[in-house]
Amino acid sequence: MSVMGPAVAVVAAVLVGGAFVGSWLVAAEGRPWQLPLAAAVLALVAALGLVWLSRTRTARHLRAAAAAFAEREIARELRRKAARAGQP
Repeated sequence: MSVMGPAVAVVAAVLVGGAFVGSWLVAAEGRPWQLPLAAAVLALVAALGLVWLSRTRTARHLRAAAAAFAEREIARELRRKAARAGQP
């Protein structure tokens, strides 16, 4: 699976958040404290998106490692049983 799918979702979320925050700023002219608040909201959305990407990638790697380990263990047990069956 490509990493582009989740990355595009994070970028889309940041852009949608930016559009929302931009319209919020236009509606609230004359309040200087809202610009840093808007920047913080966008930074939070981006940070949460990156954490989500990291967690999904880590989970995928963990599942792949567990599957590889299970395959090795099954193969080892089959060889062990075959060796026992061949002994008189």
